[in-house]
Amino acid sequence: MKTVWALGIGASGSGYPNAAGVIALLSRQKGWHVVDRVRWMPDDVQLWRLAKGSGKERVRILSVLLCRLVFLPFDLVRARLADATVFAPYPALFLLAGARCLPHRLRPRIVADCFISIWDSGFSDRKVTANGGWIASAVKRFESWCLGAADAIVVDTFENRALFERDLALDAQKIHVLPLAVDVSKLMSLEPATIALSRPLRVLYVGTFVPLHGFPVIIDALKRLSEGDNVEIRVVGDGQDSGCLQDAMRVGFACKVEWIREWQSLDGLVGHYAWADVCLGVFGSDGKASRVLPFKVYAALAAGRVVVTQQEMGSPVAGRPPAITCQSNGASLAETLRQLASDPSEVMTHGLSGRRFFQTHLSEAAISDAWSRMWDAL
Repeated sequence: MKTVWALGIGASGSGYPNAAGVIALLSRQKGWHVVDRVRWMPDDVQLWRLAKGSGKERVRILSVLLCRLVFLPFDLVRARLADATVFAPYPALFLLAGARCLPHRLRPRIVADCFISIWDSGFSDRKVTANGGWIASAVKRFESWCLGAADAIVVDTFENRALFERDLALDAQKIHVLPLAVDVSKLMSLEPATIALSRPLRVLYVGTFVPLHGFPVIIDALKRLSEGDNVEIRVVGDGQDSGCLQDAMRVGFACKVEWIREWQSLDGLVGHYAWADVCLGVFGSDGKASRVLPFKVYAALAAGRVVVTQQEMGSPVAGRPPAITCQSNGASLAETLRQLASDPSEVMTHGLSGRRFFQTHLSEAAISDAWSRMWDAL
């Protein structure tokens, strides 16, 4: 029996689905005993608001964190006394920092869900401050120091594994690449995408508006599409680049564009994926954008929708997921959408191949096997 205590401060909601998905998935597997002792943050707390939110929002998030931080050392000692292996959900650094401050004899074995680097996300992706500045350097050293307390580090793509090894000076043997564990059963029940030339191609964008996603590229593509291109767009999300869309919406687009700004739960997103023929990935070009496979791509593959994304992308398995790729600029994206709108057979073909890839490599059975192999290797 594998005894696991899930401990730490956990980010929850549709923006951070992996940790809760891992706990639920392992709890359903024979031979696993999983105890959820995570001090979850409210679903409406998004960590990116610490960098770009209002002063009131920052105080609220910091208060939520501080109220949970005081319990972490006690949680760790209890796990050690119970001889339990700890699963630390994202963001695992809070728990790992506490573990670093404990004597070795009081530390349990820890598997840390790092997902993505905090330093890379904050300074390379969201541009909180200059990547080469002293603040960025201090955060980078702190993250590397914290991760030294983990016995195993879980990341989501082979490309992110290379970054953790190279830039954070971590032992590659400790870093394990595992697909995201998300419940997409309702998306799997949808019929794969089929369209007819009698209606417009329905294109869906879901996500936070951050540099990683390359949202200005998407807006530029929308400006290039005309009414005769037979394409309509639905945008679901909000974030630090939302001002770009606000300004563009005031001027207006030639094609139909709908913006749903409210934060959506996973259940709430199912209807949007059912509506869509094509789902947009990321267009942030190099850096972090070239190393991730975001949750929305998992969802699109599970739903049997065509994925259109940039040419450089990360993967949690050997081989790239099936997707239609283009250059990270508006002209290339707009032309790709025009071609899909004129060829319904291509939409069906890519939708079916995406679902087959998901079933083979990213399904619950595949993820469960990957976690068991990693756990046994410890």
